[in-house]
Amino acid sequence: VGLILFARERRFLAARLRHDRAALDALRPGCDHEAIERQLRLVERIATGDDAPPPFAAMSQSERFHWLTTPRSTLVQPGPLHAGTTDDPSATFEHLYGLLVDR
Repeated sequence: VGLILFARERRFLAARLRHDRAALDALRPGCDHEAIERQLRLVERIATGDDAPPPFAAMSQSERFHWLTTPRSTLVQPGPLHAGTTDDPSATFEHLYGLLVDR
């Protein structure tokens, strides 16, 4: 449903998540779309640090990234991590989001 990209050396952390109601209804009819939407928006807020609730607003980018990508028993599950390098994390984020999420 989305992408989180962290580039420590470039001080870049971004998340964008898309809630595809039709796809989710095909997998789980009757799910609580509003609860899912709230969780997805929270992930984006935590990634940016802007308007993030405590204790996330006080965390570093690295701490927020690790919190977001740690597997847990919740509604929204992170996938496996993949490493790479980039000189332009913003452009790389847009490319990967288009390739992997917004197909």
